[in-house]
Amino acid sequence: MWIILRERPSVVLDKSVLSLVKHKASFIDREEEPLQPVAGTAVEAETATALVDSSPPGLPAEPGTAIEAPGTELYQQAMDALIAGHYQQAIDLFEKMLPLGPETKARIASPYAEALIGQAEKLAGTDVKKATQLLEESIRLNPASEQAHFQLGMLYLRQKDYPKAIASYQNVIALNPEFPDTYFNLGFIHALAKDYAKAEAMYARVVALAPAYLDEALFNLALVQNELGMKEACLVNLEKAVAVNPKNMPARNYLKKLQGVSGEKQ
Repeated sequence: MWIILRERPSVVLDKSVLSLVKHKASFIDREEEPLQPVAGTAVEAETATALVDSSPPGLPAEPGTAIEAPGTELYQQAMDALIAGHYQQAIDLFEKMLPLGPETKARIASPYAEALIGQAEKLAGTDVKKATQLLEESIRLNPASEQAHFQLGMLYLRQKDYPKAIASYQNVIALNPEFPDTYFNLGFIHALAKDYAKAEAMYARVVALAPAYLDEALFNLALVQNELGMKEACLVNLEKAVAVNPKNMPARNYLKKLQGVSGEKQ
């Protein structure tokens, strides 16, 4: 059996055992097609421009203290760095504002958290430990960030820390139960653990949400159903996968293989 793992950027995970349909690391790689929010949900994809537009006014001056709150020069420098993608510079500038007190920290929490996420993205391929720490700090600043929880789940998955990856994805579900990529990734983890019943439930949820990669979800669903002995359901979903995307060669080849085996038994 092979299952394809749909992930961006590509990461090989136990390919000698499974070849899972790549799971969608939609929040991590921005070079491929942008994430399309599910209708009626608020997928976290704030832009730096939006952060600037939504910034609260500056804090009142304290005696003997220079104002370095939103709207001041230091804050603007930090926001400019964030917009330009200079995340470490933005982090350093936001950190200079932290000693100004809890009110300032609260006001800069959202853009500061975005800078941490951005830097984590840059380090994900070279320093997973540091990237993980940055995302954990981002979540402390903004616990409602789907983006941070999702990326953290991806990093835990790369480190094969599956319990923590599952916990991170469950946090995403709590924030947005209609985001299919989360269920796709959970299906991958359960398939790795050979818990095919849970994997089937996750892939069935993805199919119900009908994402752009529906054929891949159907393919993975079919594969775990085959492992569960659900041969008829497996064949039906392989046929659906090929109908949705005739160019899905793994689905076409596996369907042909199973149909051949079925024909030999008749």
